Amino acid sequence: MAIMLRIDWVEQSSDPDLSHRVKRVGGNWDGFRWSHTVENAIRYIEEKEFCYFVRTTGRPRDLIVLGAAEGFKYLAIREDAVSVHTLLDLPPQPQAVVKVA
Repeated sequence: MAIMLRIDWVEQSSDPDLSHRVKRVGGNWDGFRWSHTVENAIRYIEEKEFCYFVRTTGRPRDLIVLGAAEGFKYLAIREDAVSVHTLLDLPPQPQAVVKVA
């Protein structure tokens, strides 16, 4: 059974093509900060190692893998299958906070 991970942030590139813009996804799982490249996340979904979701409007929404006409694969929210805007609306990766006594 796949491990379910909530995506809290997205690292974006400056690529003008929205379906190429997401570089990494990440979040926190049981106190552990995780981060996966888009290529690895796609592989993990296809091999059923991980399932990813985002929480918008108070409910979880699954991430899926889509294929573009040009032959490449990308991530999208199931309900936004023709768009990656919801995923791109997530905040960027938070900076590490170092506490100094």
